[in-house]
Amino acid sequence: MKFDHSYKPYSIYNHNEHSKIIILCDHASKTIPKKYKNLGLSTKNVNKHIGWDIGALKLAKKISQKTKSTFIYSGYSRLLIDCNRALQTKGA
Repeated sequence: MKFDHSYKPYSIYNHNEHSKIIILCDHASKTIPKKYKNLGLSTKNVNKHIGWDIGALKLAKKISQKTKSTFIYSGYSRLLIDCNRALQTKGA
């Protein structure tokens, strides 16, 4: 399988190596690579809460700025992979 480098599996925002806090957001994105054809779902449904945690990315970025903390967030929809579960977990 060829990896599509146009999609980032995660991003780091406000990197601060001196911070004692790391903020994570595993449902920050609704992105599903085109080759997966929205997993057969309509764009309307992917844009709903089933696809991502609406507002989580914006809120976590604000918290990261206020606390001067590193923030790491997922680049894929939880419909594609649920990043808060081990890959071996059923449903991940």
